[in-house]
Amino acid sequence: GSSWRPKIKNWFVMQIDMEDRISWRYPKAKDPTFAPGKLYDRWDATLVDSAYQAQFKIQNDYKLEPYWTEATAIAGSAHTDPQDLTVALCITTKNRLWQLRRALPLNLMHNWRHQKWCKVYLVDFGSTDGTFSWVMSNCRSAIDAGFLKFYYTESLPDWHASIGKNTAHRLAKEDILVNVDGDNLVGPDYALHVRRQFQDNPQLECFQYEVKDGTCGRIAIRRELFHELNGYDEDAGPMGGQDVDLVWRVQKYKGAQSWSNINKKDPKRIHHGQAIVNSIEAKVEHCKRPVDGAKLDWHKMDKANKTQFKKRLARGECRRNTGQSMIGVGVKQILCGKHNKIITCKEV
Repeated sequence: GSSWRPKIKNWFVMQIDMEDRISWRYPKAKDPTFAPGKLYDRWDATLVDSAYQAQFKIQNDYKLEPYWTEATAIAGSAHTDPQDLTVALCITTKNRLWQLRRALPLNLMHNWRHQKWCKVYLVDFGSTDGTFSWVMSNCRSAIDAGFLKFYYTESLPDWHASIGKNTAHRLAKEDILVNVDGDNLVGPDYALHVRRQFQDNPQLECFQYEVKDGTCGRIAIRRELFHELNGYDEDAGPMGGQDVDLVWRVQKYKGAQSWSNINKKDPKRIHHGQAIVNSIEAKVEHCKRPVDGAKLDWHKMDKANKTQFKKRLARGECRRNTGQSMIGVGVKQILCGKHNKIITCKEV
């Protein structure tokens, strides 16, 4: 009786068990990789329901394309096999549930079949807007499958973009690390598109998906290089310039040919370059307020940070945060037991 079920392609057979899980089966296999009737995936019905509801908000309120038809097709297809490169999608959030609840379910469904070699890392920095309970209630199947790695910390009371991003990137063990802001919609088979860029160009070290406002920070970088550079620069203002600075350092350290942005003629450019619009005020809402009580100004922070970053780059300082024992902050990984009951934490 759920509203999304009539929208699923008719080659799915859905069976709901007592834990509100969905089993995807193929009754008639035209593709030889599928065995008729074999169980391929199990979901919490709430994940698909959340994605289904999100696609209406995405389309009607934000005038973006949710690619819902592609999401249902991808989520029900056979998992793709690992090759030479693995990919991590690194997401951070702090009191941005209004965006996360629209983007995350669709992002998970759009990349579900690549979970053998792609993982999603989500770090919640002490949100007080219900983020933790929402993730546990709506994205539990992705955690159970090992596709979504969920972490929580209260060690960053005031938002700092570089520290937040460094935390998520430090946790990931995959070959390619991709920063995905919580308001970004990555689109169908995004992980596959990322992997192909680096497979097709062995010289490529960093690939950027800057298409529209809100996607400047969508940067894919080889993990080894990210740690050679020691991540985003934490010795700066809490917002502004940290993404551009990382790209500048990659180019200086590895040469201009080591970086590229998604081509304007790439047919997947719009698929992978969407973001829910933020106001300037929202961008700095959870940053530390000045001692004198002055209003936070993102443009001033961005300008000041870039000035500082350029000076460091001119001195040849490609590696940053050198006086720290680690980048980012400590977190706890949320581990789930059986029957939706047991939840434990592991320090990371």
